[in-house]
Amino acid sequence: TFYTATGIVHLGDSNTSLDFGTDTQTFYSGAVKNLNLATTGAVFNEDSADVDFRVESNGNANMLFVDGGNDKVSLGHGSPTAILDVRRGDAAGVVAEFHNTSGFGIDVGTDSDSVAYVSSGYTQAFAFKTNAGSGQVERMRIDSSGNVLVGHTSVEGPIADGGVGISLKANGQLYAGVAGTPLYIHREGSDGDFAEFRKDGTAVGKIGSSNSGAELFICGTAST
Repeated sequence: TFYTATGIVHLGDSNTSLDFGTDTQTFYSGAVKNLNLATTGAVFNEDSADVDFRVESNGNANMLFVDGGNDKVSLGHGSPTAILDVRRGDAAGVVAEFHNTSGFGIDVGTDSDSVAYVSSGYTQAFAFKTNAGSGQVERMRIDSSGNVLVGHTSVEGPIADGGVGISLKANGQLYAGVAGTPLYIHREGSDGDFAEFRKDGTAVGKIGSSNSGAELFICGTAST
């Protein structure tokens, strides 16, 4: 057993040492406090030196990397460009998961160099919320069938009695409901078409204005 009162100093290199205090151990390298161990926790680089911190896994030399000089952290690589920079080692797959104890939550990833994605968990809806000061309120959701719902949580909500909101269904149908005017169409500039109607890819009619906006016309293709 070896006992020392204050610490161990490297012979010929007095600013590299292991110091001891009451229930503490401090590692110095070149007068830099690299690691401090205490009963309350462990702190790396407590004196805020320009020192990097790296954790290597079995297959990645930079599984965790802290850039001490630039105040950035990376996962999966050693050159962070943001406060938190997470990267895969290949072109496609999940980059990060944010899940609850049942495995449901959000996946962030990339399908290729040209497509990135944010996905809900299996069978979950994906909701967008805002907070006006009194808590989070859902504003829009994409359900697990791909329907986009705004202002409500049911596909049929806007067309139910008293329904308000918009449903853009994955099959192309659009439902809208509101206590006032449900649809506004504005054409900027000259007279012309407001809307064109097609069947099987062929135009069959349109709605527009003429005579400087004084007249509204509805016509089929045979009368244009």
